[in-house]
Amino acid sequence: MIIPAVAILIWLMRKDFIRFKEKSELEEYRAEKKWMRRFMLATRILIFSFLIIALASPFAVKTITLPGDALVTLLVDNSTSMSMFNLTEIESLQKELKKEMPVSLRYISTDDKSAIGDALLNNMQGNDNILVISDGNNNDGRNLGDMLVFASSLNSTINAFDIKPIQNDAAVSISGQSEVLVDTDNSFAVDVDVIGDVGEYSLKAWVDGKEVMSKKSSKSISEVIITELPEGYHKIKAEIDSDDFIKENNIFYKTVNVLPKPNVAFISKNSAAPMWQIVGRSYKGELFDYVPNLERFHAIIIDDFSFPELKQDLPKLEKYVEEGNGIVFVGGKNSYDKGGYKDTELEQILPSRVGYGALNAGSKLNVVVVIDVSLSTGISFGSGSSNTKVDIEKSIAVGVINSLRPKDNAGVIAFNWDAYVVSELSPMYEKPYLNRTISKLQYVGGTRIFTGLQKALAMLRFKEGSRNVVLISDGRHSDTNADRHTINYAASLAEEGIKLYTIGVGKDTNEELMKQLAETGKGAYYKPSEFDRLEIVFGRARGNESKANELIVVEPNHFITQNINLSGYLSGFNFVLPKSSARVLVSTAENNPIITSWRYGLGMVISMSTDDGFAWSGDMFNKHNSKIITRMINYAVGDPERKKEFYVKVEDTRVNAETQILVFSKKLPSYKGYNFTKTDTDTYETAFKSSSAGFNEFAGTIIAVNYPKEYKPLGFNPELESLISVTGGKIFGLDETENLIEKIKNDSKREVTEPVYLRWPFVIAAIAALLTEIFVRMIRRYQKA
Repeated sequence: MIIPAVAILIWLMRKDFIRFKEKSELEEYRAEKKWMRRFMLATRILIFSFLIIALASPFAVKTITLPGDALVTLLVDNSTSMSMFNLTEIESLQKELKKEMPVSLRYISTDDKSAIGDALLNNMQGNDNILVISDGNNNDGRNLGDMLVFASSLNSTINAFDIKPIQNDAAVSISGQSEVLVDTDNSFAVDVDVIGDVGEYSLKAWVDGKEVMSKKSSKSISEVIITELPEGYHKIKAEIDSDDFIKENNIFYKTVNVLPKPNVAFISKNSAAPMWQIVGRSYKGELFDYVPNLERFHAIIIDDFSFPELKQDLPKLEKYVEEGNGIVFVGGKNSYDKGGYKDTELEQILPSRVGYGALNAGSKLNVVVVIDVSLSTGISFGSGSSNTKVDIEKSIAVGVINSLRPKDNAGVIAFNWDAYVVSELSPMYEKPYLNRTISKLQYVGGTRIFTGLQKALAMLRFKEGSRNVVLISDGRHSDTNADRHTINYAASLAEEGIKLYTIGVGKDTNEELMKQLAETGKGAYYKPSEFDRLEIVFGRARGNESKANELIVVEPNHFITQNINLSGYLSGFNFVLPKSSARVLVSTAENNPIITSWRYGLGMVISMSTDDGFAWSGDMFNKHNSKIITRMINYAVGDPERKKEFYVKVEDTRVNAETQILVFSKKLPSYKGYNFTKTDTDTYETAFKSSSAGFNEFAGTIIAVNYPKEYKPLGFNPELESLISVTGGKIFGLDETENLIEKIKNDSKREVTEPVYLRWPFVIAAIAALLTEIFVRMIRRYQKA
């Protein structure tokens, strides 16, 4: 407003608004006019400028520290596991706290359910202090880590006491597969966890009532049972005889369903192939040199056939896989690029197409790294680690960026509640300081992964070449509805032809979500130690020329490749490239796909672009590597029971925990005490719950019911300190009440920012300028007089 005000003043000052009675007065006025006009213009500009500035209400920000309300909510865990601790000092603790501040005492959790996360959500008000007395073992309701992040967003501080168990206890458990194939060695781990000094205890295990283990110990142990089991359901039981506190967790039950060998057709003209030896030994395998009637087979393997040899059987093969069966296409000197597959109806069924050169090797590469910098990443990476999750995330991000070539395009996005562009998508040679920028990222706020994916989609949508997103996160959302939105954005990326690769960071990573995002986004899920495999995915070959044909597991967390470390080389392979929605599981070091899979209709199709072990791929069939062949066939087989008219699926459960029984039947099942709901074609569902531990039977299916989760893990949760640190909280000893009180008082102090308006100094300056003008004019008149 100052500029137009000055313009108006200049115009007014050039006008004469004074009427003079005598000519002498007019001449006198004109003599003074030039000096006075300049002087008055200057003073009036100052006056109006000061008034306009005052009207704009300038202010300074002042921070005031208020003492706040030093009050505390005391949450006492009342679940069964807390009976192992001495809680007699709670009353005296409450009295000590009440001397200094108001205290609200509330008991949380009951019986065998420790819903600590729910209790925090129900009791925190924001800007408050909560003191938790619990072992920190959350086994029901909302995730404890998520609720602590939410508490931080509300400025609620959570403190806890380090309570020590006064009772000694031992708990036994059994882990292992619930379904296995007949005639295979099956291993089951029997674990005993010990808290305190229980003295010497005896451990015994039985399989179908036959004792298979007897051992004595006085500390935590893990033992393995290896056994061969015939077809059908089998009962495994482990029991410890110990003078300990909780007796319910001294027995553990497990069931295993041993399935008959699935029917597999091996269609080949080479009966000496190493792959046929595996099929004949591990499955009900039948050898054919033509495509037979396929109805009774769970999966078929087509070994090195050309397109002309399969052309007449294509309708039969397509119908077979669409109905939910599996096909494995094995390469060789008569198939794929050497068998006329290119641009044929057969190639449409395959997850790969004939093509030369490694994937992405010559194409333009675009990579956007999306980093989680929410508060939950400020938690420790894991027990015994001095690094936080965000430290590891930044290290991985730098590793991914450094694996790219100077001409590759890279972008970086950080997200918490919202997403922020750290670096726009541009060639690497333009980003000499990107690593330093990533290292300076700070964690704050809640978690909404979809905001990061949304911005990555916008960044990549119209780019040419290979487009990829690398998401680095613990997968833990602050918003319970965010998982669904995030999966939708992963699907949007896939629809645009953008692949999503996820890396889960932290012991508490939500692997289920991160894997689902990778699968939906047509990418792969990696653990922190596996991210370097992205070099292969992006066509950035490892090693030197002599290792070009080395076998590499590209996606290590798939059913086929999980816990398998391949070693060896190929002497030959067929040249193929994966289709956009296929998954490359194994490749060479030069990124030539070897095992690729995808879903076709209801079934699975797997492309193995090397031979059956007779000439090119001998290393894949040695004792160390051959497990991947059976995994690949098992994946194609799917559920071996699916061809039955009637079968049941149910998982082992816990006392008083509801689990679902799935019944696959051509008609509605009828069992006394059970109500069934139809959920899919020939699929029915009902609920099962038991109030006592042991083995239960349903329609020939055995269900194991075990002690509640409350009885394991035992003792004080060692992760609790790093979890509550997100809120600014600490773990205190029971003898540190004074330190706790001091901390609560300090945490109760609130800093408030207030505006301090600076209008009056400018108003006073305007008045001073006006008075100065009047004084000068009076002096001039006095002098003339």
